[in-house]
Amino acid sequence: MTETMGVAIGIGLLLTAIIIGITDSALSFIAFALGFGVGLALLIYAGAKYNR
Repeated sequence: MTETMGVAIGIGLLLTAIIIGITDSALSFIAFALGFGVGLALLIYAGAKYNR
């Protein structure tokens, strides 16, 4: 589960870098926020599941 969290955050960071490189736009942080949000949600889910 935590591997999936890292992958989600990593994909968000990669997409952010690609979008900034292509468009030079601050809107690329939407990709970062989505990736980080998904990773954080997975982290919370894993914590709740395994720490009962």
